[in-house]
Amino acid sequence: MIVVAKTFINQMTKGDVFVLAMALVFLVILYVVFWRVASHAGEYIHIVAKGGAVEKLSLLQNREVTIEGQLGNSRLQIEGGRVRFLSSPCENKLCIHQGWASLSGELIACLPNRISVSIEGQNSHFDTVNF
Repeated sequence: MIVVAKTFINQMTKGDVFVLAMALVFLVILYVVFWRVASHAGEYIHIVAKGGAVEKLSLLQNREVTIEGQLGNSRLQIEGGRVRFLSSPCENKLCIHQGWASLSGELIACLPNRISVSIEGQNSHFDTVNF
């Protein structure tokens, strides 16, 4: 395998190197333009519990919120324009391990407790194709 790679590199012309370099530059430009720039901070969160809308809260106010779910109460922390689960009565605590969410279009959830928190804003980080 290493011999094949060395042979391929030795057979590359200046044109091959140029095309490869331009492809890498183009890839970086696409990433910056279509992914990083499209990332917008959320403005508020929409909380859904037990299958129905509960609250719509601003991400600009630092606070802790207690939400009643199917298994019991879950606590959310809103701080610095982001949100996370602090505690929940579920078994695996995967909702807590999700960590902070701050971009418009992101979603964090505690499925066993039937609580979901979606971040909303003017522009969404995700679209319907990749969500």
